[in-house]
Amino acid sequence: MKYTLRSIYYFLLRRPSKVRSTVCQMEIEQEREKNESPPETHLFVKRAPLRPDAQKNDIWISRGHSLAPLLPRFRRLLFQDKYSEIRIHAMGAAIFAAVKISLQLQRTYPNALQLRTETSTVQLFDDYVPLTEDAEMETGTRYNSAIHITVSRVDQTSR
Repeated sequence: MKYTLRSIYYFLLRRPSKVRSTVCQMEIEQEREKNESPPETHLFVKRAPLRPDAQKNDIWISRGHSLAPLLPRFRRLLFQDKYSEIRIHAMGAAIFAAVKISLQLQRTYPNALQLRTETSTVQLFDDYVPLTEDAEMETGTRYNSAIHITVSRVDQTSR
């Protein structure tokens, strides 16, 4: 089933707690049970997610990003640097911010931009660092939702 970016935005706006990964929740819980270690023997450390080589027109949004400076950056990339498209990437809790900023950009330039959305599930790796010498280093996996929004300029000459 194909969803529009606006419908995803309103779904996230109304029900942020209902957003689930495309991976079955039961599988995630089983994987978590296998990978959990007692807190007395290991320290839980999240690894940074693996990303493909980013180009200048790839923008990764995180929860800590301020959205205000991103609009001028998008404007510069699309209209001054003449990129035909920019790609906005976000994972987990930052999905809402990515959808919000892309819709705000489309509202700012209503007939000049087109949005295309893709969702995916990303496998993340975590380390369990031993706190005692007799414990071993362990690695766990978990899954997180991701969104990739392509904002492209509409060619005005073909209209």
